[in-house]
Amino acid sequence: MSNDNLSLQNDDSDAAGFFQKIINILFGNNDPDREKKRLLKDIRKELKKHSKYFKLRGDSVQPSLAKMFHEIYQVVGPAQVFLENINKSGVLKKAFIVNFMNEKQLELLDNLSEESLRIRGESIEIKELVPMVKEELVQLFSLFDMNLVKNINILYTNLLFFQDFINYDYFFLLKKFDSGMPEREFQYIPKFDEISGEYILEDLKDFNVLLPLIDDSVDWETIFKILKTYRNIDIISLPGWKKVLQRKKDFQKSGFLDLLIKHLDEDPYYSVKISKSQQEIVEPYLNEIRKKAEETMKGIMNEKKARKIDSLLMAVFNRTDIFRTKYYTEKANLTFQKKVMGGFIYVEPINCLKAYFLDYFKTHTRKVVDLLLIQGKWTTNLLSQQFSETFHELMALSDELLAFDESISDDGPYGSRIKKSIRTADRDSLAMNALVTTLEDVNNQARDILNRSANGLINIGKNLKNALSDYKRNTGEVVVNWKELEAHADFSIEQEISKHYKQIYYLVQLLQGYVKNVDGQ
Repeated sequence: MSNDNLSLQNDDSDAAGFFQKIINILFGNNDPDREKKRLLKDIRKELKKHSKYFKLRGDSVQPSLAKMFHEIYQVVGPAQVFLENINKSGVLKKAFIVNFMNEKQLELLDNLSEESLRIRGESIEIKELVPMVKEELVQLFSLFDMNLVKNINILYTNLLFFQDFINYDYFFLLKKFDSGMPEREFQYIPKFDEISGEYILEDLKDFNVLLPLIDDSVDWETIFKILKTYRNIDIISLPGWKKVLQRKKDFQKSGFLDLLIKHLDEDPYYSVKISKSQQEIVEPYLNEIRKKAEETMKGIMNEKKARKIDSLLMAVFNRTDIFRTKYYTEKANLTFQKKVMGGFIYVEPINCLKAYFLDYFKTHTRKVVDLLLIQGKWTTNLLSQQFSETFHELMALSDELLAFDESISDDGPYGSRIKKSIRTADRDSLAMNALVTTLEDVNNQARDILNRSANGLINIGKNLKNALSDYKRNTGEVVVNWKELEAHADFSIEQEISKHYKQIYYLVQLLQGYVKNVDGQ
């Protein structure tokens, strides 16, 4: 064809369009009401082809249509009870994800379970287990590529569409055709009557919205297999569902429901608005696995710390409940919790230190130290002098600790400041700042006492250990008159020094553990 001929055809087309516009203006074809009536007339012509289900005369819906809905209801109705609230079931989401996992993924999943982590935590040091768990989490996440995630999410999304479809109120619709129809008696043989279409218009609209959501190409066999695992029962038969899918195809292919709704609603422009939002279940699931694994590891660490602390408490005090402070207490913290975060944060180690000073250091430990320093002849004055100075520093720290606890009483310097500021802290920002500052000062002093005491106890422990070693070897490298000390002592020197050295050793570990826990080290 030449370019001239093509041009001529375009000119003819433009002319035809122009004349059609003139005709439309002259004969009123642009009138919306007229156009609506014309469309509705065409719809009625199409509906005549479906007289088996609907008769234009009287706008009556025939029992045959009710029978089609009843066939669907018999297949999907029994599943309604079993699939209530499945969108909220974490177990079902997990079942969908696990169904797609390979052996490696399942192995990693098992390793990251709380039970497995706790078993491994009993035989593996926590510092070694933590990086292992982190690596396993990285491997698990990496094995879920984009395609796998997409397939899982798509299949689960279609399950929810399926749930909407089977939860449609078929009984409410069918009862309009047979008022005597009982609910959930699927063997009941209904006697459907012809009814006016207006009675079920809204029901049809609701159902018509659901039809486009059901995808024929979805792997329904896998969905039903997962549902069977989830409920331990065949939720719905695959052959029965295939018949429902065929009915769904028939509805869509014929366009009958669209035509009927347009006619009954007198709206030729009616159309279904489809909203298919995809559900994302894989990423939240993996994040939950990570979160639970981290929480379990944290719990294992805390439990191990607690067991170690209890063990150290038993080694030092032969009990685990140590309450010796009068004012620097957990009970006082109940008041602060309503005002500020924190409060007194070194209560446990301060209690232990005070209990040790009062119950052991100033009495039993002092008796052994006095024997060594007063009766003992040391090879060098420097060794005994350092030992003596450290011991007296700790005695002073013991008194300082008592004074510190008293300073928090209502009449004490810290206590009076706390009492004054806490009254108006809720409504006065200056008072709140003063309360926070005071608590910081109190805790800083508590930490300082703990650190200086721990350092002093370490030095005392070293001296006791050196003295014990010297006594056992009887070399006289530290103390030269052990025989004289044995004569003065009313106890076993080896047993007492060993006992107090071990007690100090465990106490220092206890104090350091408490402080590290509080400081997050």
